[in-house]
Amino acid sequence: MPHRVLDDPLRPSSVRTAVDGRAIGYPSRYYCGYMGLFYVGCRILNPVRSRSAVVRRLMVDTGAESTWIDAAVLEGIGIERRKKDLPFQLANQIVTRSVGYAVLTVNRSETVDEVVFAEAGDLQLLGPRTLEGLNLQVDARRKRIVAAGPIVSAAAVPPRFGRLVQVPHSAAFSAADAAVMCDLPAIPHRPSMGYTG
Repeated sequence: MPHRVLDDPLRPSSVRTAVDGRAIGYPSRYYCGYMGLFYVGCRILNPVRSRSAVVRRLMVDTGAESTWIDAAVLEGIGIERRKKDLPFQLANQIVTRSVGYAVLTVNRSETVDEVVFAEAGDLQLLGPRTLEGLNLQVDARRKRIVAAGPIVSAAAVPPRFGRLVQVPHSAAFSAADAAVMCDLPAIPHRPSMGYTG
């Protein structure tokens, strides 16, 4: 008997489900169909010795804060344990792990970040702090990471005035000039009283 096929819009087109629940086709390499999980590859570089390694599967976890990499991989490229015995809250317990510094590259984006030395039984994770450093964000609908766009920086709008303030070209300007730029009442200049002793 032929199986009727139901298409799921959230799954890649290569995966379709038959009515009886069997999967037809094969998922893409880093796709995981459960709870919105997906994986990416990452290159880790030791910033001191310029030795690198590739981790083919890091689970993208926006609730983990830190990036966790297998301790054997990090030690294999010579990354030192710089912060030792830091406490981390897991789902049901608090564990202590060491942290080192590494250069991480994902999808041609690169950043320097702290990485946790994951031990046996720990997941290898790509955390949101690294994603922010890479200027990437999660596209939850398509289960992938995408460019986050322009980096937001400080604006030249002071919060209490609400309009742009131009910085004068010359370094020497008076308080009266500053008051005019900010629409403040001018404060009369009082000559300093010299000390005569």
